[in-house]
Amino acid sequence: MREYSKLIQMVRLALEDPEAFSLELDLRTESDINRLFISYSHRDADILERLLVHLRPLERDGLVDAWNDTRIAAG
Repeated sequence: MREYSKLIQMVRLALEDPEAFSLELDLRTESDINRLFISYSHRDADILERLLVHLRPLERDGLVDAWNDTRIAAG
């Protein structure tokens, strides 16, 4: 149903301002994103970095969300 709502919203935007509208269909939902938790030994931090480099294209495309303890904010 979310895909339908997004489509309706895109059509409305196109009708309101056709020149500013660009067609970029992204009908993915939150449930389509694969969430990854990476557990590792801190001795293997260099391997983690190599893994994250290979996962970045998938993250950029919104296909995965890789999480590890380096994303914990202080405080």
